[in-house]
Amino acid sequence: MANNNFGFSGNVNNYISGLTFKGAWNANTNVPFLQSGVGAAGDYYIVSVAGNTNLDGVIGWQIGDWAIFEGATNQWQKIDNHDIVSYNTIQDEGVSLPQRQVLDFQGIGVDAQDIGGKTVVTILQGLPATAYGLYAQTANSVPVTATIIESSLIGAGLGTLSVPANGFFPGASFRGDFGGVMSAKNNDTIRIRIKSGSVVLADSGPQTLPSITNNVWQCSINFTIRAVGGAGVASIVTLGVFHDTKTSNGTQEGFAWNTVNNTTFDTTGINTLDVTAEWSSNSPLNSIYSDIFVLNKIY
Repeated sequence: MANNNFGFSGNVNNYISGLTFKGAWNANTNVPFLQSGVGAAGDYYIVSVAGNTNLDGVIGWQIGDWAIFEGATNQWQKIDNHDIVSYNTIQDEGVSLPQRQVLDFQGIGVDAQDIGGKTVVTILQGLPATAYGLYAQTANSVPVTATIIESSLIGAGLGTLSVPANGFFPGASFRGDFGGVMSAKNNDTIRIRIKSGSVVLADSGPQTLPSITNNVWQCSINFTIRAVGGAGVASIVTLGVFHDTKTSNGTQEGFAWNTVNNTTFDTTGINTLDVTAEWSSNSPLNSIYSDIFVLNKIY
């Protein structure tokens, strides 16, 4: 029996003669039962189910490995005789990798299991804990003008505004930054709402505006998940700051609000962010749109 294809820590010369094949061995459940230091010289089993049964300090058994009892030391040894499957490149990266016997899956929500002769890797859809960009608007939003219908201020863009079911964790925090142009009829009001679907996360309430024409506006929104679960258990706190700047003299006006929603917020379903505006009258002098919106996860 040649040993040039085997990874083996013992002396293979001890097994050139007197080998006795005893059958298949389940290294996960240890069936048939094998015990450290107990066996007959030259007896060997071939692993049929991978596992970590400890035989004289040897673990990490793979399908095809041999468990062989060495008479000189009265210990079980392993001959690495399993097929090694390797991936030569990382998809979409083009980086060559050396062949390895172990694949180490790391990161939050990554799980790998040996199921039915194949390795199944599961990557949860939850959000990672590190900061990263979620959405960037690439076109002006549809102007909310001459209407009293609540309408979205978010324009088309790249990325996602949705968090999958059970994708939040306590402490997860986000920041959204808006900018655009607005005009308003004197003493009419505007109302800004931050929403997840039909659930209102924060509401500025009606805010009275002076007569303005083509003022630049900015709005910053910060929110943090305090608790996760269904409605009545989950909790989110939201802070919003809205101000506009007169183009004629640089005067700034604005308003702010903060809200805790611990009654209707629900993290067990999909949450899709929206920010809306609503005017108190359908005057053509009332108009607002955004030309920039960036949403980031900050914790």
